[in-house]
Amino acid sequence: MSLTLRRAKRNGRPTDADTAVVCMAASICLDYPGEDTDGALGLARDAILELPESVSRRHLLDFVSEWEQRPASTRRRTYVETFDLRRRCSLNLTYYTHGDTRGRGAALLGLRELFHSNGLEMQGRELPDHLPLVLEFVASAPTAVGVLVDHLPALELLRRALHDAGSPFGAVLDAVVSLVAWAPPVDERLLADLATHGPPTEQVGLQADPPWGCAGTERGLT
Repeated sequence: MSLTLRRAKRNGRPTDADTAVVCMAASICLDYPGEDTDGALGLARDAILELPESVSRRHLLDFVSEWEQRPASTRRRTYVETFDLRRRCSLNLTYYTHGDTRGRGAALLGLRELFHSNGLEMQGRELPDHLPLVLEFVASAPTAVGVLVDHLPALELLRRALHDAGSPFGAVLDAVVSLVAWAPPVDERLLADLATHGPPTEQVGLQADPPWGCAGTERGLT
């Protein structure tokens, strides 16, 4: 997709073009750092630099500037330690609000149908709620930015968990959440409940591990 920008503002919200750039850059930043990471990061950095001044722009530049200085092996290790070994930092958005319940299946189906109706066909093994994939979708269909608003509680929980862990990826979530700062604020009571108790569960048969745990050692976000 083109990363050319139009700098006009509309009703205090980012233009569709700017939304597309922020989301595509954030998707690249949150993707697993494979062999082609340097090229993708370079593309993201150049596009971010062309953005008009904004909170999202500053946060993304902060992340890219710091991330590019790390050796490839350090990037991969940090990524795995952050997103693969910490349930509180899951990139699968519906897990925060639905856990492993049947309701999550319906939420995933809804996302898949939304992608399909906007011409995005899923490839690979990732679920449709995988944040880099959701951001890539919004980049390709910026008028559907409301999907980020729909998952704002999950985005906010992830953002806070990353900052609590001292992760550089917290800056990327700052950029994403700032992009939809025009949306109504998240209910802090809902966040507090999810942070304390974790996502909902359906107990069938054997006792499940605590939902927010890592190897069953943690439960809440606090």
